[in-house]
Amino acid sequence: MESALVSIRVTPLARTEEVTITDTGEIYIRVRSAPSDGAANHAAIRLLAKALHVPPTSLRLKSGHRSRNKLVEVTGLSYSEIVHRLGSVGPPRKRADPSEED
Repeated sequence: MESALVSIRVTPLARTEEVTITDTGEIYIRVRSAPSDGAANHAAIRLLAKALHVPPTSLRLKSGHRSRNKLVEVTGLSYSEIVHRLGSVGPPRKRADPSEED
């Protein structure tokens, strides 16, 4: 079965829960859960699965259990399909370009 690895950045204790993808393909997940006892990890996996329209059992946290930067294996989807599905989640966030600062 096909699988892909995606890198995500999780922000725990956020005001809202959302999955966003930047115009450069970076995936950001904001969850309300605290980063204790794996609650933020579980919330991030659940939210990413919902955004991808796959069951949470199709996702597995490969690394970054105690970090904001994580590597997730998605079974059943190619990387291009993941990006396509996340692109329909909402408008992409723009990354701040340091060269454009005043």
